[in-house]
Amino acid sequence: MSRPPVREALEILSNEGLLTHELNQGYFVAKFSNDEVEQLYTMRDLLESEALRTLEWPTPEVLAELSAHVDRIETEAMAGRPDLARGAMADLYLSIYRLCHRTLIIAEIERLWARTSSYRAHNYDILATPQESTAQFRLIVDALAAQDRERLTELLQRPVVTILTRTRAAMTANQNSSHT
Repeated sequence: MSRPPVREALEILSNEGLLTHELNQGYFVAKFSNDEVEQLYTMRDLLESEALRTLEWPTPEVLAELSAHVDRIETEAMAGRPDLARGAMADLYLSIYRLCHRTLIIAEIERLWARTSSYRAHNYDILATPQESTAQFRLIVDALAAQDRERLTELLQRPVVTILTRTRAAMTANQNSSHT
């Protein structure tokens, strides 16, 4: 591959906030402060809650596609490929959010998912318990099939709330330690 497409790709990732560029040093993965992580996950919480509130229930064909995502998560996790399992998980979640037809909200959710991908890797250890993880994803599809919006929201928002709680606790601990 020639250099111009690589440079263009790096520039796009930099403009998306996923990379930073240091003159004469190169590109680096962007790191966020606790405050920035808290803001990113607060936005995800708000937007994803709205998408779930307004999503249209899936057809049997769409439910079958979502189940196939879960099967792919399990296959990749059992094969010891966490990156592919997390990719399949992202496909599952984003496919569910796309059941909401509010295109601006969905585009922003997708952007925020891209920006928080490295933090998801630390919070979803799919390989540790693949069957247990897969069972949780099947519960999500079951909630969709049952058209149980409350259960669906609780299952999908649990990881976001967990990260927000941890981040806010870290921020409080940092504030308390700086005051002593």
